[in-house]
Amino acid sequence: MEQNKTLSLSLEYILELIIQSEESYRAARELVLHFSEQEEYGKNEYVFSLACELVWLNYSTLKLITQEIETAALVKHKDETSGTEMIILEETLQILQSMLISRHLATNELNRVSYSTSMH
Repeated sequence: MEQNKTLSLSLEYILELIIQSEESYRAARELVLHFSEQEEYGKNEYVFSLACELVWLNYSTLKLITQEIETAALVKHKDETSGTEMIILEETLQILQSMLISRHLATNELNRVSYSTSMH
């Protein structure tokens, strides 16, 4: 029987991911709302679809991280140089990586066509 591999991520990194995902979610949601209110999504369906994709990716990232935090085993190192780490299944980390890469690509594509999802 194959055993599930586990890896660890620092809690500091997890908190950064949560903050980035929340900010990106809000910005993409505002862009979707803007297109919906202005009925501009028909004029630029490509940008609208990218914004929708970002809403979904950020929501899903936050949901996955939240589920993992609720059930995660935490490891606190004895030395002061290392912080607390969260144990995560390799499969879950691969899913998270895929979502973050997709988010990065969609964000870059929006920037390329002159739309920003950065919070000002």
